[in-house]
Amino acid sequence: MSYREKTELSLELSQRDKTQGWFYKRSKKPLSTAAAIFGANGSGKTVFLKALSFASWFANHSMQSLPPKEIIPISPWFGNDEPSEFIFDYENNGVHFVYELSLNRHRVISESLRQWDNLFGRKNEFLFSRIWDNERNLYKIDLGRKQFKPIRTELVRENASLLSMAAQQGVEINSLCPPDVVGNVKSQGRIGSDFFLSPAAEFFLNPDNSFNRQRLEQIMPKLDLGLTALDIQRLEVEDKEELRATVRMGNGPEMTFTPGTSLRIIGHHQDKNGNEYHLSFKDESAGTRAVFVYMSWLLPLLEKGGVAVMDELEAELHPQMMDKLLEMFNNSNTNPKGAQIIFTTHAENKMNLLGKSHVYIVEKENCESSLWRLDEMRGVRSDENYRAKYLAGIYGGVPQF
Repeated sequence: MSYREKTELSLELSQRDKTQGWFYKRSKKPLSTAAAIFGANGSGKTVFLKALSFASWFANHSMQSLPPKEIIPISPWFGNDEPSEFIFDYENNGVHFVYELSLNRHRVISESLRQWDNLFGRKNEFLFSRIWDNERNLYKIDLGRKQFKPIRTELVRENASLLSMAAQQGVEINSLCPPDVVGNVKSQGRIGSDFFLSPAAEFFLNPDNSFNRQRLEQIMPKLDLGLTALDIQRLEVEDKEELRATVRMGNGPEMTFTPGTSLRIIGHHQDKNGNEYHLSFKDESAGTRAVFVYMSWLLPLLEKGGVAVMDELEAELHPQMMDKLLEMFNNSNTNPKGAQIIFTTHAENKMNLLGKSHVYIVEKENCESSLWRLDEMRGVRSDENYRAKYLAGIYGGVPQF
């Protein structure tokens, strides 16, 4: 990672910032529903999303995903072994939580979860904490809340979060956990959309997701992709195997597929005379396939709330298609739970679309990346042409040739 010093991405807005749109109302300050990160190539944009994706995955899934003795897949600043620290400050169902995590590649050094009093902003309750004791070679664990008391502390692992361990032991913690981030960023960096086609098809085939399947079938024909309908089929193959092959999705949860079945996605097209043609999805455009995958993440997110992280959102999409997807986060009808999207892009015209409170700049100097929000810079006005000034180098975050 290229971030050596403390770096904060805050999605809190002032009441004045609401005039720009892209906000979710709540009892305290409104929250941004879209954040765009700009910067030169190699500045640290993707690295920031990787850190966010990693911390979310580790907090929620490390116990289930990492074997007991495996090294924690984190990349500290230029490979040193100094602890990396992460803080999630978030709300679940109107309750304010702060989750803190410090770790290196060998073990969790400290981990804690606090619940705050939203009315007065005071510290309310310590839910749990653990700190590594170097002298005794063990953890000092404090299980503050009753629901954490059943945890078998002798099973606590050095390379997994206590939160994910509690979930594995059957403790009900869904309302306490940090956001389970979705998107195209894993430990390897940005992953192309084609890698996620089968999981996306599996998602829409699941009867539990029938509502989002209906929404997909309504939305896709309206996006000028040439589609009139979509068909997702599960085909049985002759050579069935009983063994199941597991595909590990980078930092994310594992998804299991049966070699005895095959998925097929068919696009329906119609010519001017009303004749219908069918096209295998592998022959559709990269942009069409990308929208299909993105919908498998964004539709459930918009329904229930959560956070999406997307690297180079414009890479497979027309700029106006980007606007269409982003607008779903700027509408209380399509985004009733305040879902948020954090994305990197080189499409600088999105600065004017979003406004200064939703734009972040990244620069790297002497091998260290830094990030700041555009409205933190003195003298940046709400009526500026952000795109023009950014390209002129006034805000920073552009290549220096």
